[in-house]
Amino acid sequence: MLLLSLFCTLSVRFLGMKIELVVFDLAGTTVDDNIDGLPLVTVALQDAFRKSGFVLEPMNVNAVRGMEKREAISALLENFSETRDPSLVDKIFSEFRASLDQNLSKLSCEIPGTTDIFRELRRQKIRIAVGSGFPHRVVENIVKLLKWTNVVDFISSAEKEGHGRPHPCLIESAMKEYNISNARQVVKVGDTKLDILEGKNAGCWTVAVLTGTQEKETLIEENPDFVIDSVADMSEVIQKIQCFH
Repeated sequence: MLLLSLFCTLSVRFLGMKIELVVFDLAGTTVDDNIDGLPLVTVALQDAFRKSGFVLEPMNVNAVRGMEKREAISALLENFSETRDPSLVDKIFSEFRASLDQNLSKLSCEIPGTTDIFRELRRQKIRIAVGSGFPHRVVENIVKLLKWTNVVDFISSAEKEGHGRPHPCLIESAMKEYNISNARQVVKVGDTKLDILEGKNAGCWTVAVLTGTQEKETLIEENPDFVIDSVADMSEVIQKIQCFH
């Protein structure tokens, strides 16, 4: 299933732009991060909040998917009215990182078709970037675990860039790395509203995938250029964009 929201209304000035770079999110987009029926980020945040005496519901975590994790923790703490020590965010973040490390080895599966898509795009001379709101060390470890070291060109994170989504700095860093000045030669792919906003803030094409925890109705509120079932459909997206040549 391929849903094109802007296909018929694109400006002529974008014609003939060859895609040079695709920036992919990790968890829920390219990585199957389910652990015992819950996403890794939910498991780790629940563990971290529990150790500070808070019971965190999965639907609360879903609302902050895609955020840099310190920012997510701060936002989640607003659901609790108890008086808090200013250092609580740091404490919970430290526990969150520890839980991530403990559970990371349980991740072993990609979203079906991801590696094939990476290889297909590289055959087309398109660069592959991956990024996440996870701590940078975790991002690097996920790439190693899934054996993507030789198929991914650029790896970054909100932690490394200094800003979380929807700030476009990660996309802009990847563009700078490969001397890409025109954002319409770049595609951002993700499973959250913040992924879409990040792409829009960078000025590039945006693709929402339905393999994450946020519903289609939620994602289309941000008017992505394309909505697809999964990254396995990315070849069709690239073909649609390139057909403007």
